Amino acid sequence: MIKRGAVFAIVLFGLMALGGVVSETAAQDERFSLRSLQGAWGYSASGSVSGFTSAAVGRLVMDGTGGCTNVAYLNLGGSVIPLTSMAAGGQCSYDVGPDGRGSIDVTFIDPLGNPVVFSALLVIVDHQKEFRFIPLDPVGTTIATGVAKRQ
Repeated sequence: MIKRGAVFAIVLFGLMALGGVVSETAAQDERFSLRSLQGAWGYSASGSVSGFTSAAVGRLVMDGTGGCTNVAYLNLGGSVIPLTSMAAGGQCSYDVGPDGRGSIDVTFIDPLGNPVVFSALLVIVDHQKEFRFIPLDPVGTTIATGVAKRQ
């Protein structure tokens, strides 16, 4: 005679295995690429930079091939700084993996002509209607999070 605990374990294992198959099938149905982010995005982010409370809003346009343009306003400790990737010396590029995770690298140019480098990791969510991002900071002085939504 099989004990009740053994039957429960067998049923639970079976359901977990079935759930894994369903989850894997769902994951295979939605593949992501550079084209997944093609278009215009409005975004906001907040956190701290070098100990200063900061926030940003901006507009990002992605071309579907890994290129982009980005204009933003950065509030750093109460001072608002306009930034653009479209000035001489600016650049913007992004990458997306098949699982919806990716990265973005931007060199903004501030009003004085100085470069401001920004790199972040991102994940696409909500059926490609938005993505969330966190900055990469090798120095460890930036802690922030942001959300971008299709315009």
